[in-house]
Amino acid sequence: MEMQTIQLTVFVFISVAIGVATFLKCHAAKKSEDHSVSGENKEVFLAGGGLSWIFVAGSITLTNLSADQLVGMNGNQMALLVWWEFAAVAGLIVLAKVFLPVYYRYRCTTTTELLEKRYHDHRIRTLVSVLFLFTCRSCSMAVPCL
Repeated sequence: MEMQTIQLTVFVFISVAIGVATFLKCHAAKKSEDHSVSGENKEVFLAGGGLSWIFVAGSITLTNLSADQLVGMNGNQMALLVWWEFAAVAGLIVLAKVFLPVYYRYRCTTTTELLEKRYHDHRIRTLVSVLFLFTCRSCSMAVPCL
């Protein structure tokens, strides 16, 4: 078998396995009786609170490994990225122990929502959203700003 075919087969197999495992886990979780907007947000963003820590940790880690890091990297660079992710565990522990209780206390799912509720001002949410978009556009994108 050609190496490219093996890589494609492994990629498809792992993708299907992750999809099936996630579907089965989410489908088996009890459906929420609360059909309010906050109940729907919890169901969508927090999976109804039915996911175990391994799914949440995997989601955070894989979100941190974005496509712009993976495309075009060779093996040595990828090994360096793996060590970088192991070092990120300290940051994830701080996130879980310090910031997560604050998000739960304010019943928020995004940073901008937390800031709006914390400071009781919808303008701060708009300002931070614009700053996030501008930063993403100017720092992460290879296309020059217009």
